[in-house]
Amino acid sequence: MAPNVTSSNREMPKVWYNGHYLPAKQEGSKFYIEEVNGVKKEVDKNDLFGMNSWEKLNKSFNEQIGKHNNWINHWQDLQKKASESYKNAVATFKKFSEKYYKITQGRNLNELKGTEKNEAQEYYANMTSASASKRRAVSNTIFYGYMAAAEASYKLGISNLQGIAKIMAQR
Repeated sequence: MAPNVTSSNREMPKVWYNGHYLPAKQEGSKFYIEEVNGVKKEVDKNDLFGMNSWEKLNKSFNEQIGKHNNWINHWQDLQKKASESYKNAVATFKKFSEKYYKITQGRNLNELKGTEKNEAQEYYANMTSASASKRRAVSNTIFYGYMAAAEASYKLGISNLQGIAKIMAQR
């Protein structure tokens, strides 16, 4: 079955082809699309939203929904790892801050001498590193959550289009 053409008064006609809308060009009364390799493919201007090829269009929608499900899972997995990284950074900070305060006993770092000062500096460096890891983990957790939500939104949009196309194919 030929790809499907849709249009509005404000846009160039678009064709649903291989899971994407492509601009349709017109020669006389016929519409066509150009593939990447330059081959022209004639399209059926009366096949709005795939009314005449519902099975193929439905398969395309389902494939896209599956891809978005995979991406949602991917981003959620990364978000869980970032949350775990945050927990580890908090534990590391706590461990080294206890050691730091045990050595310094409320004194400034420049008041310490010798091995006490070296140990305190090492603990302080580890605390600083853990703080940076916490900030990075929080940022990553937010970002990955946002990406998972965006994929869910895209998936919902495709599901809505699929529902509309199904209704139109039944008319």
